[in-house]
Amino acid sequence: RRQRQMCIRDRSDIIIDYFDKKRYNSLIKLVNVGGKLMDRITSSLIRQFSDDYELHLSNDTVLFEYFCNFCAATNENGLDDIELEEFTTGISAQGIDGIAIIVNNRFVYSIDDINEMIRLNKTIKVKFVLVQSKTSDKFDNTEMLNFFHYAKKFFSEDNHIFSTVEMTRFIELKNYIFDNAS
Repeated sequence: RRQRQMCIRDRSDIIIDYFDKKRYNSLIKLVNVGGKLMDRITSSLIRQFSDDYELHLSNDTVLFEYFCNFCAATNENGLDDIELEEFTTGISAQGIDGIAIIVNNRFVYSIDDINEMIRLNKTIKVKFVLVQSKTSDKFDNTEMLNFFHYAKKFFSEDNHIFSTVEMTRFIELKNYIFDNAS
């Protein structure tokens, strides 16, 4: 009897009987990433993100990766100069879903951007933000080790295992920064 009287409130103050949660859940479009439905809060955040940046992606998995890249990058550097498409490593990239390169507190997307930061500041302070998006509700050591393996490969000289155009661009930018780090 007590459970029947329990109510939950969503953020629009609609009161819903505890036993009517199934109908309530069907009112909200949940994001399906890799066959797994995200919780309502995450789904709501992803949908709001998609609307705010006018992303019209039919693949929720790609949308989730964009969202994770966005969250990691903006957590490090804020919203200035954000170009979402420039963080992705490509559909078939191994082990890393996104990379943001920040030079002197600005996102950089090209060698010209890096040269501009060097010209303006004479020195550069660099941050690399590497992202691996996972939807699992469990911690998996193997997936973490896989991410660390590919992150280490990205920073090594032996990074020929990466085959996407996007990863090639990130490696070129990283190498340019390292070569001009004097």
